[in-house]
Amino acid sequence: MTRGSERRSTALLAPGERWGWEYRLLPAAAPERAAPATPSVPDPDWADAAAERYAAAGRRTLRYRWPTAAAAALAVVGFALAAALANGILALIGSGCAVLAVAGTAGLVLPRRFAARYADAEHQRWLRRCARHAEPVPAPAPEAPAGRWRPLRPAGAEHVDVYGGTDRGWAALLSTVAGSVIGSGGSVTILDLTGSSAARDLVRVAGAAGHRLDLLTLPDHLPSVGLLADLAPAQVGTVLAEAVHAVDRDSDSGDRSGDAGLVGQAVTALRGPVTFRRVGAALRALDGVVADGDALTAAERANLAAALRQVGSQTAATRLRRLAAAAEQLALLEEHDPGVRPYRDPHAQLRVMQLAGDEEDLSTGLLAQVLAGTLLHQVRRLVPQESGPARLLVVAGADGLRRAQLERLDTLARRRGIRLLLLYRRLRGDATAPTGTDATVLMRQPGAAQAAQAARLLPAGIELLVADRTMARAEPTAARRGGPEPEPPGRLPAPPPVPPLPPHPWRPGAEPGVPAAARYAPTPEFLRALPDTAYLLLDPRDGGSPRLLEADPAVLD
Repeated sequence: MTRGSERRSTALLAPGERWGWEYRLLPAAAPERAAPATPSVPDPDWADAAAERYAAAGRRTLRYRWPTAAAAALAVVGFALAAALANGILALIGSGCAVLAVAGTAGLVLPRRFAARYADAEHQRWLRRCARHAEPVPAPAPEAPAGRWRPLRPAGAEHVDVYGGTDRGWAALLSTVAGSVIGSGGSVTILDLTGSSAARDLVRVAGAAGHRLDLLTLPDHLPSVGLLADLAPAQVGTVLAEAVHAVDRDSDSGDRSGDAGLVGQAVTALRGPVTFRRVGAALRALDGVVADGDALTAAERANLAAALRQVGSQTAATRLRRLAAAAEQLALLEEHDPGVRPYRDPHAQLRVMQLAGDEEDLSTGLLAQVLAGTLLHQVRRLVPQESGPARLLVVAGADGLRRAQLERLDTLARRRGIRLLLLYRRLRGDATAPTGTDATVLMRQPGAAQAAQAARLLPAGIELLVADRTMARAEPTAARRGGPEPEPPGRLPAPPPVPPLPPHPWRPGAEPGVPAAARYAPTPEFLRALPDTAYLLLDPRDGGSPRLLEADPAVLD
């Protein structure tokens, strides 16, 4: 395995459920201000002179401290004696000493006060000279928001419909979605009715990583697999009747439950293995036609002869012939043995049942319907699960299945805690925006009408952030937002007019500078030009829906 294949396998099978990667903008981190450089300023030559002046003033005033203290003491003594002796001369002497004390105090304080004031004035003049020399420090440039790819999954959706897409897109989506479930310890069952092996990449990656697989390719493996062996007679009748009615375009095709009952009667009479050839022979015998070499035993013919007396109308005979013809068509596939044996594992994490080839004939159509019917009964036998590893059920190519059949499958999957993923080539005519626990995936739409219908499922007035890596692989069908001129090949379309974007929270009032990305309106042209591996996820439980995701982990390189 090459290094690139190893990286891809690691990205696809890493734990944690993922449905793709979304290109998100992360708010820019606050810029760190560097320590400002020391500006070029004049030398503080005033400081030494001011300090010397203050020191000199202090030295000069020291000589007055003791005379001042003596004068103050004499003033106190003189005033005290004058008051005690009532002597005016002593009072006059005390007053003179007090004057000398005040003068001495002034001589002690004022010179240093004047020296300090001189120093302050010199300092202010020096600061004004510095301001004329200093250069302004430029403010750091604001950083643009950073773009990052982040994994995403639906917010609790139990049923997801996928509309549109190509073989490559479906293969990438299945590899990403199912690979993450397998990597997290869950199990995946895939019914591939496309004939193009949509799960081929997933099987290759999971097998190379050592995960257990159960692979069944039909009709090649049909001779080795008892497709009807695990079904009760009534279930075989339901499966075959549903298949016949699904492929029959005649509206007057009888009652499904009645046809299911006829097949059930025929299968009930069988005592050996239940195969399509033996079911067809039993239906013929129930119609009164018994041929040599029809793979029925004498006891089975006797059982069918007894049941024949209960079925005796012309309408039942017509329906029996129709059902027998369908069983015989399937028997032709069952009897063709190319010598290829299936890879079976009862404890596999990944189970794949796929149709081989894309020829749309009656036999293949019947087989597809039978596979869907048997899958329905397999899901019904599963035990409901509220916790534990995730379980995913995928039906690729669900366009040919009846709506009622898909609804029953959806109901069973919900009751058993299984997420259901249905892939349709074309958008259904009754498709609406998802609600509740449903979600919708819109991949590249095949035509203008399909794209217009898909665009109506999206909210009005929205824009999507599209990474340049996504745009580089898009179909060049229209112009980019911002001007009528055509863009170079590989650009996604988003023709004007487009409503202006609101200010971004990380840069209010400024035009958003988005690295390696651009904004587009999801128009029908946009949906027709989506890359194979890109898609829109509509999830009503996600406040950021719709989101544009990439299913190919190559965008992470």
